[in-house]
Amino acid sequence: MRGQLRDLLGSPKLASKDRERLDLHLTSIRDLELALTCSLRDDAAKVLEGEAQGFDSTNGDEVLRNARLHLDVAVLAVACGHTRSVALQIGNGNDASTRYVDPDTGSQMENYHYISHRRLSHDSSGAVIANADLLHHKIDRQFAKTFAHLLDRLASYPTPTGTLLDQGLSVWYNDNANGPAHSHKNVPFVLAGSASGFLKQGLYITASGGREINHSKLLNTIGSAVGVRTAAGEMLEDFGDPSMPRGLLPELMA
Repeated sequence: MRGQLRDLLGSPKLASKDRERLDLHLTSIRDLELALTCSLRDDAAKVLEGEAQGFDSTNGDEVLRNARLHLDVAVLAVACGHTRSVALQIGNGNDASTRYVDPDTGSQMENYHYISHRRLSHDSSGAVIANADLLHHKIDRQFAKTFAHLLDRLASYPTPTGTLLDQGLSVWYNDNANGPAHSHKNVPFVLAGSASGFLKQGLYITASGGREINHSKLLNTIGSAVGVRTAAGEMLEDFGDPSMPRGLLPELMA
């Protein structure tokens, strides 16, 4: 009947009130379709329920496996219109307890916080961990694969103007620029998705202005990319510490 209804909607003989009724009918059908399809399959739901005991795990493999399951749910929620944004924190704060697995040896490494400090301590007093920079790189690669899992899921949902990946924006970052100092300066961000063409793609960009002032500008750029505007309807430029310079990062904008 869908084709017949659309033909009827295109008829010049149809009264405006009848057109509104048919539009409402088609919209109701679409809402019902979404409600029926926007749920986890039974087998996927059972997998998620079966992982409940591992949600607080300190085993890196279990942590990332659970993260992927949460990302699956997050993408489904966005695709079905239940939410427009999702944030997922992997690890608690400095992640001082999680031990990720060395993919080359299959054994667990020292906890993430020790490796980030390059020493067997939560400060600078412990013994130096041999090849800590390479161990950290191995952890970063596992997180990169987890982020890629998210992007693959987003890319699998088409929309009339591109995939969810194309239409939105996904951000991956670590809140520590370095281990010992727990610095928030010069933190690298990975932005995937152009937000419907707002952002440049496929580039490594060092933003101008210095590492002291760019964080709030980056957040304003991200907010503007996904449609957040000021009360005056302008691009978002006043988010963040009021003592920091306002504005956007034009280097990121297409």
